[in-house]
Parts: sequence; structure tokens; C-alpha cells
Amino acid sequence: MREAKMCFNPERLFLFGLAYTGRESKKMWSNRTIELEGIDFMKHPQDVETLLTFDPKREGFYFQQSLNIDAINNETLCIDRKAHLFWEITAIDAKVKELMSILTHSGQASTKLIMTGDSKDAKQFFATKKKEQESGIIQELGFVDSLFMMFQLRRKIVKVQAEMKAYNSVKQYTHYFGDFIFSKSMNFRSSYLEGLANQRNEELNKEAKAKAGLYFLEVMILQYNTLLFNCEKTYMELINFTLYKEFIAPLFEGKNFDQYLIILMVRSLANVIFKKIWLRLTVLRQRLLKTEENALKQKEKVVAFAQSKDEEDAVGMVNNMVHHNEYEQVLAKNFQIVYQYWDSGNFKGYAASDQSGMVMQFLHALGNVSSKFTNVELPRRIVIGEHTMPSFKEWSKHHHHRDLIGGIIPSTNEVENMTIAQIKEKYGEKIIQAAAKLGVELTDDDIVEIICKDAGIEDIKPHISHYHLHM
Repeated sequence: MREAKMCFNPERLFLFGLAYTGRESKKMWSNRTIELEGIDFMKHPQDVETLLTFDPKREGFYFQQSLNIDAINNETLCIDRKAHLFWEITAIDAKVKELMSILTHSGQASTKLIMTGDSKDAKQFFATKKKEQESGIIQELGFVDSLFMMFQLRRKIVKVQAEMKAYNSVKQYTHYFGDFIFSKSMNFRSSYLEGLANQRNEELNKEAKAKAGLYFLEVMILQYNTLLFNCEKTYMELINFTLYKEFIAPLFEGKNFDQYLIILMVRSLANVIFKKIWLRLTVLRQRLLKTEENALKQKEKVVAFAQSKDEEDAVGMVNNMVHHNEYEQVLAKNFQIVYQYWDSGNFKGYAASDQSGMVMQFLHALGNVSSKFTNVELPRRIVIGEHTMPSFKEWSKHHHHRDLIGGIIPSTNEVENMTIAQIKEKYGEKIIQAAAKLGVELTDDDIVEIICKDAGIEDIKPHISHYHLHM
């Protein structure tokens, strides 16, 4: 115990947020409750506006600092090796595993509560929320799942921001406000009025989509900020209460020990747990990235086959395919209401009718069918004279350049002695044809950019060597 005091150096403490005094007395630890009265840390805001507008880059969260890999490694070096050996005892190791299961448990919180435009789903949605409120059920993600969700949310927020910038809406919002209100208000059919109201309905649709997109982004940010505060609360309870009450006090029951031994043992046990958390997060992150990588490879195989000689011999579908712009114009000239509801590479889906109500009913029943292979915002209204070939810049916000050129440009070894101009002259026409099949419009600068990217001539993003928890 005297050794614990001699080894303690507050300037070499990397377990941030640990509350202790400069005295040997352990009374503060014995009397402390899980509410952590008197301990200062980032607590949950009491209103939505504060939760939305606070800057997580400026505000310091102890859990982020302590779960940094450098902080974990520094703690390992600062703590006496004998303290770490305590937690390898079989009985204690079993309790550590039990604590890890609690930190990784999320229960029903990991399952989304679905709310659609259907009235039956709405009733179920509000009934479930009312039942939970009356029963005092609290739904929150576990500590580890919260950290992993923050990683996913950071990527999703960037994607939603890009969608808002490109389309002033998000793909997930598929409701047609103007058409919905119009059809609900109509008491009889009138082709004259339905045709007259189309423009007004479309304006209301766009206005509602823009507002919904902004709120969608706000809710994504609110989720991320909520997890920041949830993690901070769990972390502070863990290091300042749980580890002492559940592990250290029972371990040294009946023995004489002081606060410096408590600090040493809390630090060593926290170090063990943080390494397990960090390892779990790394596995989850790599599993997600590998799944995405495999999906991209599978998509590249499909695109490469569609552009290969084998496709022509076996299927011949590409050469016999009508261009979607031509097809859309034919539909728009023959039907009053036309919407595209499906988009996946060369495959499109359309709903066309002279009756607006029928199309709207179909789209509402279908719901959101957008996927990672979707090139345009869905559902999409088709009108006469409007062509919808997105630019390469817009398209590349949601796709990889290899989705377009898979199988066209040979391996690096075959083209490494060629200039960009020579590659463009030899393969440029094929790249343009591949883009047209995907409904993408290319300029000369786009072709050069694609060639440069394929050759690896682009900025390389900094490699993060550990699971980074900051924005």
C-alpha cells in the first residue's frame, strides 16, 4: 500500500475524469453513490436546442481522452505490473467478463421502432411508446454499441450532408406531401383539376422534402450527441463507482488499505477493460468495412460482366437495351403521371397512370426501395422534356469510380508506361459508353479524373492506426 502511494504521479495519470483527493483516507470512495454528486463532468443537456448546437470538438469528454490508444498504452506503462496480475485470477476474470457483457448489452434499444405513413403502423408506434413510458422502460444502447454506432453515424452524417447539398433532400424521405394532401382532400375525380394541381403539388412536395431533409440531418446529429453524453455518463460511473464497489471493495474486504491503493487498482482494472473494449470495436469496425468491400467487389464483377464480350455472347442484353431517357419520355408523353420508383445500375422501375391517386397509393405502399446501387433520388417525377443524366461529380458522391470502369482499364502493370493522354485515347470511348449505360454524363475533365484515380494519382487520406473516437 505504501508502494502504491510512492508510485502515484498525478502528472502521469491518463485515466481522465478519475475523482480523488490528496489524502490517504478512502472515506470519499466508501460514501460515494452512483449519482456521483460533486463530481464535475459533461452532463446531459436539458433541451433539444442545447443538445443540437453544442460543439463536441470544443467540449472535452473524458471517455474520448481515456479510450485513445495512446492513453491506454501510457496507463499500461505507468501502472505496476503486479496490479495487472490481480485481474487474471480465474474468479475475478469471470466477473470482468460479466461486466463486459453488461457494457456490450443493448437489448431492444438496438432495434429501430418503425414509423411509416401507414395509419396502422402509426397506431402501433405510439402504443409501444406509451406502454414503455407507463412501465418505466428505458431504452439506451450499451457502451460498446454506442461507440460503434458513433463510428457509423459519422459516416452517415457525411453522406446525408452530401445528399442535401446535391438534391436538397434525402433518399430516406419518400413521402409526397402535396399529392397526399390533394388526394385526401378530393371528394370526386376531375382530370381537369388533377392536371391543373400538378405543379402546385410538386412545389409542395419539394418544399416538404427540403424541410424533412434538414430535420433528418438534425436528428442524425442529435443521435450522435446523445451517444456522447450517454458514454460519458457510463464511463464516469464505471471508473468512479462501479469498479470500486463491485471489484476492489470486495477484493480487500477486512483488510487495511487507503485511497492510493484504490486509485492503483481502479486504473489497472480500467486498463484491462478498455483494451477489451478497444479490441471489440476494432473487430466490429473491420467486419463492417469487409462486408462493404465484398459488396463493392461483387458489384464490380456484375458491371465488368455487363461490359465484357461474355455478356454479348451469353445474353446480349446491353446491346439491345433501350436508353432510359428515351423510355421515360415515351411514358411521359402517354401518361399524365409518371414516377421512377426503382433504380439499380441498368435496371429501372416506373409507375405510370392517368390517375394520380393510384400512382400515389402504389408509391406509399411500396415504401423506400433505395439502395447503395441507386443513382438518383427516389421516387422521381418524370416530365416531358426533362432528362436526368447526373454529372460525374454528383454520381461519384455515392459511388466509387470503379463502379463505372470495372474491367475497362487493364492492370497498372499494363498501362504504367502510358501517358494519361494515351490511356484516354485508347480507353476513353469505352469509359464514355460505360457511363452512358449507367446514366452518367462525362466531360473530358471527368475522364482524366477517372484515369488518374484508377492509376492511384489522388490524395491519400491519412491512415488512422487505431479506433479513433473523435469527430
